[in-house]
Amino acid sequence: MARLFLPFCMLALLVGPLAAQEMSPASIADSFSEAWEQRNEDLLETLFAPEATYQTPDAVYQGVEGVVQFLRNAFVVAPESRLEFLDEIVGDSDVALEWVWSGTHTGNLPNLPATGRDFVVHGVTVLEIEDGLITRATDYYDRFGFLQQLGVMPPAGESGSPSGASGPGSQ
Repeated sequence: MARLFLPFCMLALLVGPLAAQEMSPASIADSFSEAWEQRNEDLLETLFAPEATYQTPDAVYQGVEGVVQFLRNAFVVAPESRLEFLDEIVGDSDVALEWVWSGTHTGNLPNLPATGRDFVVHGVTVLEIEDGLITRATDYYDRFGFLQQLGVMPPAGESGSPSGASGPGSQ
């Protein structure tokens, strides 16, 4: 028994420090992109701190379960959609990821029934990293433009549009 114990102890000493090492921001960025592109909930869970926050123009998701729920919700809207990461900027504790999400709106959400319309959304996700885990993720994209593509908001410049020339204060 002692002969088996010593090799296992040696292995634990060698592997333990490697397993405890924090992921670099660049590695986190790559894994985050992979998790979203492949819809890999298990990988996404490993990247976020337990108390992490994910903020979008629509909502704030709290904790790892909230982050996973956001991933699920995003693909309910367009189950066959594609998310492609184009570029990344990596700092010491922050990462910015440029992406394009495209597909057809075929899934129902509360207050937003499927429209069957195609969309292309360009955006950026900013990740804040502490101790090798994402503590905050924030998405920036043109929500109004997305809703226009779905046909649920009038095109810019039409009557009733917030960017149109009608309404109080317009000259």
